[in-house]
Amino acid sequence: MERAELSKLLRSTGCAEVRDGFTFLCDPAWGASERTAVASLQKSKIEIQNSRIESGWLCVSTGGTSGGVRFARHDERTLTAAVEGFRVHFGLERVNAVGVLPAHHVSGLMARVRCAATGGEYLAADWKSLEAGRRPVLTLLAHHLYSDPLRGFTVFDEPRFVAAETAQGLKDDDWVLGSVFNGQAFAYPFGRVYATPILIHTEHDKRMLLIWNPFANYAIARLLTHELHARDLSLVSMPGNAVIVYNKKHGQFINGITGLTPRGEKPLGLGPVVEIKKMRWKEWKTLHAKTQVMQPPLNADTGMLHQPLKPVFPTPPVCAALTRETPSKSAPGSM
Repeated sequence: MERAELSKLLRSTGCAEVRDGFTFLCDPAWGASERTAVASLQKSKIEIQNSRIESGWLCVSTGGTSGGVRFARHDERTLTAAVEGFRVHFGLERVNAVGVLPAHHVSGLMARVRCAATGGEYLAADWKSLEAGRRPVLTLLAHHLYSDPLRGFTVFDEPRFVAAETAQGLKDDDWVLGSVFNGQAFAYPFGRVYATPILIHTEHDKRMLLIWNPFANYAIARLLTHELHARDLSLVSMPGNAVIVYNKKHGQFINGITGLTPRGEKPLGLGPVVEIKKMRWKEWKTLHAKTQVMQPPLNADTGMLHQPLKPVFPTPPVCAALTRETPSKSAPGSM
């Protein structure tokens, strides 16, 4: 593992502090006394070694036997050696992990490093959610960790929209998902939601989660609370053509067909069902002349933007009884 790659990983944890060439992994929950001790240790290390740091530049906190704040010095070579020893001992080419420890903890750090160094997948989970019984479904988790991680599909947070008369790249026969959300009509073209099948749409003080199952030809949408964010959601599998969303904040899987958990419960953070229609662009535009049209992400893969433009592997409509709910009053039905 190269130093630049490791440094990037450390920065992404949010607990790395860089001081004159040294990187310290610090607990965000430390109080004043721990912070004073850390400042003293940081100063002593910098005074000892002011030249260019070739080794031991990463300082990982450890209580040791004294119980006070201490740091063990590492670098890309020591961590790579540890990863190799782990990999050889367990006979693994690629390491995948479900982590519940913070990155400033040495075990939490090494779980992330092992995955990054071997090209594996790291899935963050919340221990209290697991302890409360909101555990991942192991068969789906195994699918996520040991098969194609569906890298081409992403979660799209707050998509951009333009007026119908200025929308480009849409033909009359192209299919769209349509919704009237917070009093405004919106169109989500098939060719644009294909690569971003999990959408979080914010309109003033209202938020909506839209899940599009492209190979089941089915969409569902629910109102969303303000406590749930795009970073909490990921697409982990498509068994039976149903998009499976993992909510790491609450440790729950969401079925993209029913909008429910595998136990048939309404997921935490999700509200009433919102109606989604499917029709050709010409038909939707005729019904809603003032509709807004979703634009693709700015960094979208152009190879995925135009497929498919019409229903693929259509399945019979899923009625409201299957979701055990009726849509919200602003959206009187579901397709």
